Amino acid sequence: FIRSFIPSFLRSYDPHSTQIAHPRADHTVPSTSSTPPPTASNMSNMSLTLHPRRSTPVLATRTTRSRVKQNTTVIRAASSSELVSRALTEKHQLMKGVKGLLKSEYKWEEAWINGVTAAIMTKRLETSVEKTKAAIDYLVSKGIPIHRVENMVSINKQILARTVDELKETVEHVEGKGITGDELVTFLMMNPVILRYGPVDSSVLALRRDGGLDAKSKASVVADPTGLKQCVYYREGVALGTSPISMTLT
Repeated sequence: FIRSFIPSFLRSYDPHSTQIAHPRADHTVPSTSSTPPPTASNMSNMSLTLHPRRSTPVLATRTTRSRVKQNTTVIRAASSSELVSRALTEKHQLMKGVKGLLKSEYKWEEAWINGVTAAIMTKRLETSVEKTKAAIDYLVSKGIPIHRVENMVSINKQILARTVDELKETVEHVEGKGITGDELVTFLMMNPVILRYGPVDSSVLALRRDGGLDAKSKASVVADPTGLKQCVYYREGVALGTSPISMTLT
């Protein structure tokens, strides 16, 4: 009578065996994994992951997460290095193209060419072979000798970053002040920095930047008491004594 009340799986239990003879379908056999059970002391250092060959979850330690983080850092560093290498390669190719143009077609001196290529490699000059050639040819078309253009660029390398339309706007502004012909050639050779500026209105120019004209950096073409035309550069909103308000380039 008592035996009938004992479950079948207990009746077949062998005390010397580590296995259950006939477990029910809904009975879960304890895991034999060597992983210790999670406790309050080690749960903060462990995160739940799935082993690829197990259906039961296992715990990844902080060391595992650290290795994953290290691998991610290495991959990012490799990608960044590849981008930097590609950018340097493009800059080097541009530098070689501009150098070849200035040396073979315009016969510039090596020292001035090196100044231009150094500005390209250090990102102080953003230009292209086509833009460089167009800017030089435009200034030569205005009557400026090529060796004088070379001198102008040595003072103001941003001439080579300007488009022909931008250069035309500045030159036409100067011509609007009554400076034409040989006087225009002399004026531009003596004031190459003016070509960095673009007209705001009929009397004032502003410094050209990547985002447009700088509203504070201004330039004007004025005549001195003897009637000689010259450029005056100044910044609006600058207090006297804190920084130069104006300067004359001749």
